[in-house]
Amino acid sequence: MRYTNLDEMYKALSRAERVAFDLETVGLDPQFSRASIMCISLCGEPGKPYVVLWDHPENKLPKDEVKVVLDELFAQEKVWIAQNGKFDCVWLRQFGFTVPAHSHDTIIMAHLLDENQPKNVESLASRYLGVPDWSQAMAGHFNAINKALREGKSIPYPPVEDLVTYAGRDADIELQLFNKLWPKLDPSQRRLHDFLMDVSWTLEEVEALGVYMRLEDLEQLEKDMEERMERALDLIEEKTGVRVNPNSPQQVASLLFDTLKLPVVDITDTDAPSTGQHTLKVLRKKAPEVIDALLSYRKAKKYVGSYLKPWKSLLNDKSRLRSSFNITGTVTGRLSCQNQSPWRGTKSVGMSLHQVPRDGEIRSVVTAPSGRLLIVADYSQIELRVAAALANEERMIEAYHKGEDLHMLTASVVSGKPLDEVTKEDRSKAKAVNF
Repeated sequence: MRYTNLDEMYKALSRAERVAFDLETVGLDPQFSRASIMCISLCGEPGKPYVVLWDHPENKLPKDEVKVVLDELFAQEKVWIAQNGKFDCVWLRQFGFTVPAHSHDTIIMAHLLDENQPKNVESLASRYLGVPDWSQAMAGHFNAINKALREGKSIPYPPVEDLVTYAGRDADIELQLFNKLWPKLDPSQRRLHDFLMDVSWTLEEVEALGVYMRLEDLEQLEKDMEERMERALDLIEEKTGVRVNPNSPQQVASLLFDTLKLPVVDITDTDAPSTGQHTLKVLRKKAPEVIDALLSYRKAKKYVGSYLKPWKSLLNDKSRLRSSFNITGTVTGRLSCQNQSPWRGTKSVGMSLHQVPRDGEIRSVVTAPSGRLLIVADYSQIELRVAAALANEERMIEAYHKGEDLHMLTASVVSGKPLDEVTKEDRSKAKAVNF
């Protein structure tokens, strides 16, 4: 394993047409106050990785000299390969390095070949290269680092030989995976890979910047929600004479079925009367004011507990909430998302941006800083347009060319009504049929 001879590394990697790169970091969020890069590993020939120490205490080389060599390498035009390289590029940019023109990602290749299989580098190495899992070699060290970060203690850096062996293996395997996976992709899969790389580059900037939220807006909406919860409790007490704790299923059940004498709609797994959302909606016609108050309380409580308070704790000093986006996180092709986590093994605090309900009230806290505009953009019926093109469905294509509302058109066909008599309810049902 090579990790000190910069001249040898520079000459060898400069000759290579393809180079895989990988980082080992302290923490997962490069903007975290104690985040650092332990080492950077590179490999231009299978079996010959190089590992450059950076913030590891065993690094004896001047950082300015190391950075010059790495920046010159990263600036070279070649096939730059990584496994989930978006992560590594975000870190390199945050710490002031030249970011390589990352053009090929083995995790995206693996996702395109089989979206249902695990895509971490160890699983891919086992499946495609027959290499046994090596992750346990560093698991204890990473756990110790995470614990130190959580407890605010000094970082227990792993022994240099353990780190270098592990990091070098990562870069070496990533290069071998590229050589194995890229030839397996057909032309259409390669085009999709290249498109997803464009997405990856865009998301690097999105993750680094985050979404702007004013702390004052979060605090005001939290206060409004807490007042709404209190009003709901007062209304329930006024209508029933009972001061109920809506967080207690037993008390809610007593209120609904003993005090109000409402019929039991459903039974839980423990044979208790259900007080869930479905039950409340079914019973609403029989006691609308009380049920609406319960629903209002639950909604406000969820907003406070799942969004407003956690988001307040996650805002950085620029009043931004930052998230991590996963291009290969779902089998459907959609992005998945979680709030930025400072260290490994930490569950995301609060709901991520992808889980925010379609409610203008809660979404109103996402805004733009002074002097900026918040632009909301969305494709219009993109799935149906793709379906129309793939199926060469002439009537759909004609409708889109003419600027017709396809949901209205479907509603007219299904209901037998003329277009000018189609209602919003008809259109809503037709929309479900179309999708």
